[in-house]
Amino acid sequence: MGGRVRGAAIALSVMLAAGPAVAQDLSQAPSGQYVRRWLDAMNDPDPAALVKVDPRAFPMRAESGGLDLVAVEQATDAQVVAVVRERISGRYMRATWSFGPDGALTNWRGAAMAPPPGAPAVGRLDDKALGAFISDYMTKTDFSGAVVVARDGKPVFTAARGLADREAGTPNTLESRFRVGSMNKMMTAVAILQLVQAGKVKLDAPVGAYLKDYPNGDVAQKVTVWQLLTHTGGVGDIFGPKYFEKRLEVKTLKDYVALYGDRGPEFAPGTRHKYANYGFILLGRIVEEASGQPYADYVRDRIFRPAGMTRSGFAAEDVAVEGRTKGYTVTAEGFRSNADSLPYSGTSAGGGYSTVGDFLAFANALTSHRLLDAAHTRLLTTRKVNGSYAFGFMDSSTDELRVYGHGGGAPGMNGELRIVGDGQAVVVVLTNVAPPGRASQLTSMILQRATFRTKDGRVAALPPVFNGRPSEPVRLAAFKANDRNGDGRLDAPEFRAMVASLGYAELAESMFAQRDVDKDGFVSAAEHAPPPA
Repeated sequence: MGGRVRGAAIALSVMLAAGPAVAQDLSQAPSGQYVRRWLDAMNDPDPAALVKVDPRAFPMRAESGGLDLVAVEQATDAQVVAVVRERISGRYMRATWSFGPDGALTNWRGAAMAPPPGAPAVGRLDDKALGAFISDYMTKTDFSGAVVVARDGKPVFTAARGLADREAGTPNTLESRFRVGSMNKMMTAVAILQLVQAGKVKLDAPVGAYLKDYPNGDVAQKVTVWQLLTHTGGVGDIFGPKYFEKRLEVKTLKDYVALYGDRGPEFAPGTRHKYANYGFILLGRIVEEASGQPYADYVRDRIFRPAGMTRSGFAAEDVAVEGRTKGYTVTAEGFRSNADSLPYSGTSAGGGYSTVGDFLAFANALTSHRLLDAAHTRLLTTRKVNGSYAFGFMDSSTDELRVYGHGGGAPGMNGELRIVGDGQAVVVVLTNVAPPGRASQLTSMILQRATFRTKDGRVAALPPVFNGRPSEPVRLAAFKANDRNGDGRLDAPEFRAMVASLGYAELAESMFAQRDVDKDGFVSAAEHAPPPA
């Protein structure tokens, strides 16, 4: 087993250096044979073929239009890791199939990644050609939602397509209010930083400094505001059996605390990064205690109104909201309403509603420092942990250009906001049919194809939105291949070459600065190791 993994790593390191090559044969192990059947079913014109093999993968079929195998990175009895390419978008993904002791598939996941070296380059488009590309994509994929691309705060492309209400036949428009999932985390983080700026909240203070009667002592005393903002507090999620049992009874942030407040941290606070919706519930409660206002009222008064966001809110699902779309998931049988999965109302963790125009207004207000001063805006949006997470924002900046924002996704909703060059461009995509994750996919494709410029006027080499990581064998093989004197560490040129071989050349300088923890001019194998999952 170990020899097969090592061989896969070596084979891919060669492929990365020379460009895309023919994928390894998957027929040598039962896991590989299953993956081959899975891919054949994924690409079968009959959707029922995939339903028979793995019905959980059907949303990916709808999103990708099929997957072509590029290379196998790892193949063991327990796991197959491969680079695949989506047929609709041409986007590359790192796909992982995991198997139990009995050989049955236990999990499949895919993460978008940068194109491997040698892959066909994606050309940069001017705004007119970009608009034509977006329109064509929306038509080919039967997109349901709205899009805005702006330059220097003003729209250069807008479009809406599909149906806001499939039963009534109501079309989506630019004024349609879409549920936005976790995109509301950006508002919560702004609210906290406003209170920090005003001296009412301290980032290093524990939860108990603001929630005096918090039930669990470990969370109250050991988890800080900083850790909640970066998902490093270990406070866990809000979705699970307890939540779905009481979904319509949990109406306020205090109700969520009553449901989960006796729960201790999953790990020592600050030692790991694990996405935690409950952490943003607690941040919403801190906003309430520090400001003296209900969370939704604070956001309305201090974020929505100053930014000019007139069609955003958190109204309960039993309240009639003009223009609020209905959400749907795609199944093998057709579209299915998401009504039975919706929370009572939006929260500080997500689930509110907004429009593409309101998110553009939010981006403009943020970059013009109408919500926070320049120093706190930078603090808000600059990566802190896990290579990309800031405070309620994802920071995918390169050495040439700043890029930040956040997405949201749940059954019947998917959205993305990306701010490029601190306002040079803004991309907002919202949809009311998910999965598939059309908003995330289209945003990534726009960033790949749009033309952005550095401060000195050069065209920026901006990578697409991605969060895929090389598998462990590939990462180690790349490190060893560039450790020319075998001392277990890489200098800056060696590190740059290694990062380029893995498809992340544009991030080499910033990654070196982050990984060289002791600032000795080298990155050791220990410093290069990924953080705990």
